[in-house]
Amino acid sequence: MLPWRLLGDHTLRSCRRNGPIRRAAVTALATPPRHLRERHALHERRCSRHPSGEHLRRPLFDRSRHRMGARWRPPCPWFGHRATPLPASEAQHSASRTRKRVRSMSLPPLHIPPDGGSPVFLVGDTYTTLLSAADTGGELSLAEAVVPADAGPPPHTHHGESETFVLLDGTLRVTVGDEQFDVEPGGVVYVPKGVRHSFKNTSPGHPARMYFLYVPGGMDGMFQEIGHPGVRGQVGPPLDPADVVAMGEVAEKYGYTLG
Repeated sequence: MLPWRLLGDHTLRSCRRNGPIRRAAVTALATPPRHLRERHALHERRCSRHPSGEHLRRPLFDRSRHRMGARWRPPCPWFGHRATPLPASEAQHSASRTRKRVRSMSLPPLHIPPDGGSPVFLVGDTYTTLLSAADTGGELSLAEAVVPADAGPPPHTHHGESETFVLLDGTLRVTVGDEQFDVEPGGVVYVPKGVRHSFKNTSPGHPARMYFLYVPGGMDGMFQEIGHPGVRGQVGPPLDPADVVAMGEVAEKYGYTLG
């Protein structure tokens, strides 16, 4: 059989007239070779990732640009392919991902020294924002917490972000849903969004120090909004009931529930 690319119109007409011996060539015309199938699949993926597909509405193969004497390309279903626009909801989501990617690429690198960050005292703890949502283009927030012995927040649920605990000093008991974890320095606990959780410092007479990682970012705004100016690494003043009231007042704004 002749190579697929060399089968022209005259060959196709000949195949149709001259019986079964050459009919296999017609099958070859109807099934493009692997390299064109792969090229078409790549084109489809590019179409699906673009918010509107406007720049892909031109044919994948433009036969009008072929000059006389140029290599002939046989007809197949892939010729003249046009991109199908994404539904509005998918286009918005794709555009949002594109904007976040552009923001991330334009952000400068950051270094937070050991005495850096934005510390506040809140509900008896010390929270220091190391990376805010503004610093990371909304991708994540990172905070350091110093929690006194036998202290910890009430059960609560974050509905818009996951939370990861990285324990640095002390021991901690973390309750996530129906499970309990006794965490030692260097331990990590991941809490998916929408899961009720709490923790308690179980170190005998010593504060516990840990990192909170929120993905996506935004929870750092709550600490700065209702906290009181503090000092990084120091144990804060005793629990103030007014802080608990303030946390309840901003719960809807920051997408969490208490209890």
